[in-house]
Amino acid sequence: MKRVWTPWRMEYILRSRDTSCVFCDRENADDDEAGRVVRRAEHVFTVLNIYPYTVGHIMICPFRHVARWLELTDAERVGLLVEAKRAESALKKVYAPEIIHLGLNMGRPGGAGIEEHLHLHLVPWRSADALDNPQRADIETLPESLDETYRKLLTAFAAMDA
Repeated sequence: MKRVWTPWRMEYILRSRDTSCVFCDRENADDDEAGRVVRRAEHVFTVLNIYPYTVGHIMICPFRHVARWLELTDAERVGLLVEAKRAESALKKVYAPEIIHLGLNMGRPGGAGIEEHLHLHLVPWRSADALDNPQRADIETLPESLDETYRKLLTAFAAMDA
């Protein structure tokens, strides 16, 4: 197996497992850039995944702290889907992926890393990414910093709102 150093992930590995919610913390923060929030809508907000699978991996979260799809109001469900469409457009404009995976993982058995606050993943993929290329399946690389990804996506979302 080839190894690619990813020292920024150590923060995730060693992070405190306190009772605060990383999404609620971002929702209530005064500094969207520090929280990597790229857009706020009426019922949901869009944020970079700070431990992404690929460049451009973002998540859409309801403001309310709920764990399951059935706990959302109809307005929150519609908000998630409307923002997913907007996010797909931004990702296509910035990264031109071949496909964008939409994922809603509920509970630990469903693959949720953070199971207490529902969030929708949008993961842009290209043929060169590891999941689609068996020769690279043991390599994880991110060729762009989170700061650069944030700047690009913030600009793309702002252009849609103009």
